[in-house]
Amino acid sequence: MKVAFLNSYYPPDAAITGESLAELVSYLRSRDPGLEMRVYAGAATYGAGESKAATTDVEVVRIGPSRRNRGKLGRLMQAVSLGRRMAHEAVAWADVIVSLTDPPLLGVWIGRERERTKRQVRWIEWTMDLFPEAFAAAKLIQKRNLLYRWISSSQRKHAADAYICLGDEQSQALTRLRGVKRPTVVLPCGIADVPANPQSVPAWRQQEHRTVIAYAGNLGEAHCPHFLPALVDAADPEQFAFVFAIYGAHAAAVREQLRGRENIQWPERIGHAELIHADVHAASLHPDWTHTCVPSKAVTTICLGRPLLFAGDPQSDTASMLGRASWILPVPRDGHYDRALLQRTLDEIADREKRSAKMHEARILGEALKVAREKALAQIADLIAGNPDHRLP
Repeated sequence: MKVAFLNSYYPPDAAITGESLAELVSYLRSRDPGLEMRVYAGAATYGAGESKAATTDVEVVRIGPSRRNRGKLGRLMQAVSLGRRMAHEAVAWADVIVSLTDPPLLGVWIGRERERTKRQVRWIEWTMDLFPEAFAAAKLIQKRNLLYRWISSSQRKHAADAYICLGDEQSQALTRLRGVKRPTVVLPCGIADVPANPQSVPAWRQQEHRTVIAYAGNLGEAHCPHFLPALVDAADPEQFAFVFAIYGAHAAAVREQLRGRENIQWPERIGHAELIHADVHAASLHPDWTHTCVPSKAVTTICLGRPLLFAGDPQSDTASMLGRASWILPVPRDGHYDRALLQRTLDEIADREKRSAKMHEARILGEALKVAREKALAQIADLIAGNPDHRLP
């Protein structure tokens, strides 16, 4: 059986989507060494985050230019071209396709290529993001636009045979949006193992006796740019210290807004071995992006045994899955956070006993997530093999 995996990134690219895909490939190789597997990925690299070693257990075909176009329109046109080429080559070669949702619209091209091919190709879509819904959330297009409606119609007409979703809420939203019910495996992105040998205490933690809140990772279009400034403004600098290692669309503006704050450290990046030294981790998701994506950093936080401060929709997968180990703040659409609510939340975070209780819940949830990961990987393997006994209703 030939199985193709499609995503813009794959190790050594340090993108969480590529790392998740590599984990699945490794699992499948150990379960069925006879599978013929091939990864189709973009030639452009992804450098943010921790560098990962290249995997050698699968053929990787790099497609497209090695440099990204500039500007939103240029990047979109490049992504469309990459997705079409990926879909064409994979459908021509594979018996089964597992595709992630980067580049955007990749699912549109796979669906249309499958319709044209004369042989049966099964398709599993892994919904790291939902398109075209992400375009609307990013204000690139309105839902009443003819192009948006065409893309949405194509997604409904050419639906995948099965889905891998980031949470139950996203799965239910996908069923409504696509108008079909398909076998679905839930596998949250960002499940991580606690480093076996954590490195020595990082410089930002040494001699730091205040409560440390960390935000590490992308601060892009899907995240709230007002959250971190509002949080820092509401916090007593004698009581709280912050560690922000951020990149993405909103990062420069947030850095500028918080320039000169003496209780903030700005490392270029923070790995898992350092993150476990923070008391609480922060994450956010703008309400327009609820169900369209699920922040992987929130899942990683819990797996590292740390409580989460999450600014987002209480009905989101993040709140639903991780709420027991989290403080949840609603995101105001006008960007003006309730300072009194922030201060009450910070008072709870500063309370060592309450923070310890959330940490205990995080450790329990983290272990449960790791067990769920193994179950989900086995279910995905069964879907790829076409085993009907494991197809979820």
